[in-house]
Amino acid sequence: MCERTEKNALSQRLKDNERLVQEKDRALQQAQETIKVLQHLIQQSNQQTQEKDGILQRVLQQTQEKDVLLQQALKRERRARKGKQRMQRERESELQHSQETNSASQRVRLSTLDEYLGQCQIVRNTSSKEVSMPPGISTTDETGSSRATHRTQAKESKTKSWNRSDKERSRGKTLNMPYCSQKCLLGLVRGGPIDATCPNVAFHRCRNKADSSTPHHVDHSEWLRDLPKQFEDENASARSVAFQGIVGDTGAIFKVTDLKWGYTFMAKATIGIHWHLFHREAKIYERLEPIQGEYVPVFLGAVNLDKDKDRDFVWDGIFDAYCSSDVKQMILLSWGGVPLERDQRGQLGGLSLEKGVQALQAVHDTGVLHRDGQSGHVLYNPETNGIMLVDFELSYFRTMTKLASPGQNEDNDKALEKTAKMHDLARETECAAEEMREMHCVMLGALKAVYG
Repeated sequence: MCERTEKNALSQRLKDNERLVQEKDRALQQAQETIKVLQHLIQQSNQQTQEKDGILQRVLQQTQEKDVLLQQALKRERRARKGKQRMQRERESELQHSQETNSASQRVRLSTLDEYLGQCQIVRNTSSKEVSMPPGISTTDETGSSRATHRTQAKESKTKSWNRSDKERSRGKTLNMPYCSQKCLLGLVRGGPIDATCPNVAFHRCRNKADSSTPHHVDHSEWLRDLPKQFEDENASARSVAFQGIVGDTGAIFKVTDLKWGYTFMAKATIGIHWHLFHREAKIYERLEPIQGEYVPVFLGAVNLDKDKDRDFVWDGIFDAYCSSDVKQMILLSWGGVPLERDQRGQLGGLSLEKGVQALQAVHDTGVLHRDGQSGHVLYNPETNGIMLVDFELSYFRTMTKLASPGQNEDNDKALEKTAKMHDLARETECAAEEMREMHCVMLGALKAVYG
């Protein structure tokens, strides 16, 4: 009986051991499967990590390439700036040399003329015999009549003096007219109505000053075609044109009144050797058409003077005295405003930094880089209560082409073109940022000078 009981117990333990072994085998199998899953996950994680590392390396490489392109663009910009400064110095040197040459030649002519007049005086006192003219002095006056005797010269001088004073009296009456408003000249250019608030509205053939719907009585293209005829008339130009005392490297500023319709505006006159800058600035103003009258002056057009004449066009001897050349072209503009100077403090009540930034940003939004933002080219316009930018002869258009998405241009030529566009955009972005910094400096300096 005892042996049977022991056998049963022993058999039961064997079964329990077999069950435990089976459970351990199952647990071991599950552990192995879990290890395989973990190994697979680790392998996938390693692959993802490697892919991310590759992407980061490519991004880093692209960033380095962009940095290199940007550095190259900055170097080119610095070289261009140095070249511009060098050209500026050369122009100043040439201008100074030209002025010295003109002064010397003028002194020689005056000396020759003094000697001749002294000789004429001696002859008049001693004899009625005529004296021949010295070399370099014309024997005829502007009308072709003879200047053989001192008496004839004195008579001509008295006549010319009377004519000059008569012109000055006439000019004083005409040039007291104020500048036309921005809205008035915009209406002339765009074919809109006459501005009833324009100070010269009565001269624009407007019967009812309060009627703002009255159109301009002359077509802009016809007006621009007829205006040079006024400049060709010496008496008319003497009454309608006034030098404003501003002479730059390439031209001078005049105030002009259209004697027929009363439009009063500014003219930037350019000498012949700078014709390329003249056409460049005209093209820039055409691009700026959407913001004219608000952030830049209204562009009325460009005219060439004395195109079919042998003589050059000269006003008051301005270019004879300063540039040794004569006016060939004019850019017609509305009045830009007053300079940001302390003596203009009474008219700078609305001056602020934000208005300068807003004006420059508006120019950039049209796709133009100003590239000459010195304080003299930043004006405050009391009519618009804002900043106006002027003088765009050194400006240029921005590259507005968008870059293609990666993978679309596989051809090497297209890739090079894409790189060049990226380089241009980087350079222009840096130039725009530099202009904005210059505008901040100009506005802060003006605020300090006016209110400091």
